[in-house]
Amino acid sequence: MFQIRKHKRKGAVAAPLSIQKADYKSKFKGKVKTIEFYIKPEDKAVYYVINGDFSDKIEL
Repeated sequence: MFQIRKHKRKGAVAAPLSIQKADYKSKFKGKVKTIEFYIKPEDKAVYYVINGDFSDKIEL
């Protein structure tokens, strides 16, 4: 399982891949084939795109 972690901030954040998959499956039918992550330190966020048609962000 892939996890994103940041430890230098109060209350470390962990975002398991299963959360993003569940969010996608609740909105779309079908399998998760690809997930792309884009880390943007200046926004303190990780953006992700699932199957090229669904995107969201995880605030760190």
